[in-house]
Amino acid sequence: MSSDYTQNAGNAPAAIPKAEIDRSLVRRLVVHYHDEGSDRWVKPDHLYGIEFRWAVLDHPPAGIDELVHIVFDPVSPCLFDFDESQRGKTCYFVMRWESISGKKGPWSGMYSAVIP
Repeated sequence: MSSDYTQNAGNAPAAIPKAEIDRSLVRRLVVHYHDEGSDRWVKPDHLYGIEFRWAVLDHPPAGIDELVHIVFDPVSPCLFDFDESQRGKTCYFVMRWESISGKKGPWSGMYSAVIP
């Protein structure tokens, strides 16, 4: 283990994750994510993964509490699959890093994508 890994493993993440959404497949959103300060589409080594809160809604959510689904992903990208009946609807999500020790970082801004 590197000293950077050892030093950061128990700390709450300070960085905010950034996403890029691929809508090229029918009924699937592919969310690539990385640390806001990096250009590599991977999670930082000292983190366990990323938590997503998401929902398919008719309107932008007033707050995170309206995002009723929770998904944890340890490796970018994260795949979101939908039913045929959800095509054309909008999926909203936020995300945050989680450390090896389970400490959570700040939420990202709100993302949205129309389900292809």
